[in-house]
Amino acid sequence: QSGDDHVGHGRLEEVDEASRRLLTPEKIRAIVRLLPDEWLANWSLDISAHDIREVYTQFLTTRLTQSQTIIKAAQHARQSLV
Repeated sequence: QSGDDHVGHGRLEEVDEASRRLLTPEKIRAIVRLLPDEWLANWSLDISAHDIREVYTQFLTTRLTQSQTIIKAAQHARQSLV
């Protein structure tokens, strides 16, 4: 397959940038708020649904801020295989 058949170096960065524009921390928080309590109830007897939502929000926001590091790792792994 040619390089055009894959999500290449520049394309990954384009998708990452677009995702970071769309998925702001505020939007992540709003989406996580939509999770029903019932979906979170079995995670822990000690942690409230509100606190679990905060953990999810923090995790997803951190992943968003670290996306460039993840992209670079993916590019490096791809180059190692080529």
